Amino acid sequence: MDDIKEAVSTFASRAAEKLRAQHSLASNISVVLVISKYRNPGRPYKFGADVHIPNPTANTAMLTQIASNISERLFLPGKVYKKAWVMLTGIIPESEFQADLFSRQAYTEKDHQLMESMDRINAKYGKRSLSVASTGINQEWQMKQQYLSKRYTTRWDELMEVRI
Repeated sequence: MDDIKEAVSTFASRAAEKLRAQHSLASNISVVLVISKYRNPGRPYKFGADVHIPNPTANTAMLTQIASNISERLFLPGKVYKKAWVMLTGIIPESEFQADLFSRQAYTEKDHQLMESMDRINAKYGKRSLSVASTGINQEWQMKQQYLSKRYTTRWDELMEVRI
């Protein structure tokens, strides 16, 4: 359970960073946990849920907390999970945000400044220099990338050169 929550929190944190980079806010968060579809053919192997956020946000702490709560609800002891993902939807530009008059959890200016400071520190000192505690330290669950393909189909600066 701890590894699942850590992974889901990390994915939500990354998604929040990307939201802020494009000056956007999200009003829905979905979490999906996947087990092997070959262990019990014909049986469900994806388990997911989503939550509507009354006031759209890009606050890492809020998004990771919600994602972690969803993963707790979805987790079934005894299952071996192979994959997890987090998806943010209901994305709007930050400039078009209109707070709900009766809701207390708004993405305030103070939240915005805190997240901006966190992003500046990470940009200056490297990724994950500053992170939410729920994303963990060791991250032993990290995916294995030793067979990761080269990026020369998407990165001009990594394009192969053929010399004759």
